[in-house]
Amino acid sequence: MATDGKDGVGDAITTETYRDGTGVVLVLMLIPFFCFILVAGVRVPHQVVQGDLCEGCAGHEDGVKFDRQWMVVDQEKMRFISQRNHPKLARVNVELPPNACTIAPGEEGAEAAMVVSAPELMERPIYIPLQRKLGSVVGQARVWEWTGDVVDEGDGAAEWFSELLGAKCRLVRFSGFRNTEEAYAPDNETAFADGFPFLVTSKESLEAVNAQSGIDFPMNRFRPNVVVEKCGGAFDEDYWSAIEVKRGHSAQDSSSSDPACCFTLVKPCSRCKVTTVNQATGTVDGKEPLQSLTAIHSGSKAGFTNKRTFANVPLFGWNAICGPDMLGRIVHSGSSVEVTERRQSLSDFT
Repeated sequence: MATDGKDGVGDAITTETYRDGTGVVLVLMLIPFFCFILVAGVRVPHQVVQGDLCEGCAGHEDGVKFDRQWMVVDQEKMRFISQRNHPKLARVNVELPPNACTIAPGEEGAEAAMVVSAPELMERPIYIPLQRKLGSVVGQARVWEWTGDVVDEGDGAAEWFSELLGAKCRLVRFSGFRNTEEAYAPDNETAFADGFPFLVTSKESLEAVNAQSGIDFPMNRFRPNVVVEKCGGAFDEDYWSAIEVKRGHSAQDSSSSDPACCFTLVKPCSRCKVTTVNQATGTVDGKEPLQSLTAIHSGSKAGFTNKRTFANVPLFGWNAICGPDMLGRIVHSGSSVEVTERRQSLSDFT
């Protein structure tokens, strides 16, 4: 969905002994559903539905398997719908069959389906096949500036979401090609995201926002799909150019037979009013945590000197990309993370 959707991610972090300051940290996976979906029997975050901790998922150049592959659109204009205008989407829950996110594409089985539910329609969940249907209706839909091919998921799904939101809408699946922002990653791709396939945040940065606001917000307010801890202080991710994720709780016990997953952090993530949506209730909770984030980590306070682009914009987390070699590699919750490249300064970042 975009870079701006679920329950207490910070609470889900296991307590282990780590060596502070070594660049080795705990990684948590969330599956943002941007108007879309989740992963592996967990729920999803992002501009649409709920999200939760995921045990592991297969990566790809355009994101995690099944992540941001579905989107709710306005039936007339075929333009994306998100929590910005329909915060109730936060109450939508998505579940996938066990191991659906780690097996090879196409091997989920003909009967495998994504189960979509909501408290308001609890007795009537809908089932969306994971395998693409031959002869599916293909059209075009729009998310931000991009317009491209999508597959319509049928009248049943459309009626379900229309009843939930009180507006005529449809559920579509990504079926085209979309480049990431040219200025920051000209040779990469994404699906129904704001602009990039991955969003990396840190537990320490969330703690800083919570300390400023005096409220204990969960990480799902910021809807990342990679969360790390003990890799530096609050907002230290501003200086990470690249990170490497390996299975295991330290660099020493990471399995050499398990290929590392490498991410390049290319652009700080500007935040919008979706952060004020309570992901448990689907309602707007005043101006926090956006107000506190703006007070402590706008572009100018963070040290970015490109005033036109970042000056007064609240920033939390970094948009990230990976290369084609990520295809099929599994990112596991509880993996170690090493910062392999660092920025020396933010003053010349444009």
